Amino acid sequence: MLQGHVSHGVKYVEHSTGALGHGLSVGVGHAIYLKSKAFNSKVMILCGDGEIQEGSVWEAVMLATTKKLDNLFLLIDVNGISSIKGTEDVISTGDLSDRFKGFGFNVKKVDGHNIEEIKSVLESKTQNSFPTVILCTTIKGKGVSFAEGKPIWHYKSLDDELLTKALEELR
Repeated sequence: MLQGHVSHGVKYVEHSTGALGHGLSVGVGHAIYLKSKAFNSKVMILCGDGEIQEGSVWEAVMLATTKKLDNLFLLIDVNGISSIKGTEDVISTGDLSDRFKGFGFNVKKVDGHNIEEIKSVLESKTQNSFPTVILCTTIKGKGVSFAEGKPIWHYKSLDDELLTKALEELR
């Protein structure tokens, strides 16, 4: 259901972006609107650590803290892979925790494979009136021997044989 570039036709996905980095800008706009109408709703954006190498992400980060968007939650899939190579081989993002704290974000670190841990952060009340970034440490393809940690699986799809093998390994 969530394979490839997610379409807005997927349940719970209100907007998907074609250009990397634009999702956060759209989410910031939604969060500003919701606050202006005094709606008690949260906006959640999912980005990859390769995606946040885009300049438009950092413009949105600055606006989010300027507008004190405590209803904004940015989840970053921190797997160290930017498309087909390591993030550090493209643009170093440095210590993401320090970087986001420097912009004024509340920073939470979680095991990105632990749904309950992520849910706990999303359900918690922020300590101040600033947005929250959740750094979700993951391993690309975790638990699937032929895909784990291999950037090529950013592009490849499973055929029936590999799907069966992957499902067996994940059981």
